[in-house]
Amino acid sequence: MSLTWEPQWERVKVSYAGMTVETCRDRVTGLLLCPICSDIDKICPEGKVISVVSEEMSVFFTPEDLIHHIRTHSGTWYSKRIKPVMREGEGR
Repeated sequence: MSLTWEPQWERVKVSYAGMTVETCRDRVTGLLLCPICSDIDKICPEGKVISVVSEEMSVFFTPEDLIHHIRTHSGTWYSKRIKPVMREGEGR
């Protein structure tokens, strides 16, 4: 039994409210990855199943949540948001 999340990313097309997005989906949990926040060509290349986890990943439970998130990328406030920065010597 594993105590960590080991996703099995596969490439899928998700449709919601007239929008179709190509992204990665975890086969086990069904989580959807934001294709703008992450490079889906590295995480789920065509025809391969890869187990990659990164702190920068934005994952969503439903296609509706993913599409709403993608719409926020077009807003001007997105580039002005405060981004967390890890200082040297600070660990988890």
